[in-house]
Amino acid sequence: MENGTKEDFFEKIKAYIQVRTRLSILLSTEKLAHVYAGLVSKLLVLLCFALAFLFGSLALAFYLGDVLESVEGGFLAVMGLYLILAALLVALKKPLIERPLIDRTINQVLGDSGEENKHAA
Repeated sequence: MENGTKEDFFEKIKAYIQVRTRLSILLSTEKLAHVYAGLVSKLLVLLCFALAFLFGSLALAFYLGDVLESVEGGFLAVMGLYLILAALLVALKKPLIERPLIDRTINQVLGDSGEENKHAA
């Protein structure tokens, strides 16, 4: 090989590495943006459900207070329901909460493996 062709070859390799690095950064940024947008939208939906749950709990407590003829009794009954629910969640947190969250996060970050191959070609 001539000296000029070696230099051209190394310049092309350098340019290729720069393009691949930039492509990797762009793909990572796109995935991060999707994860962030999904997180923000889910947090907003969660906030709406939390407010509805809060006011529903208050309504249930006051209703039970009327039924039991004791407002304090109504609030204690709702608290008892939540303690039972909390105990169940603590007992079943791994299969019901942790594993699905881990799986969903990994799938969202890694995405479809075919998508990676599509960009690599």
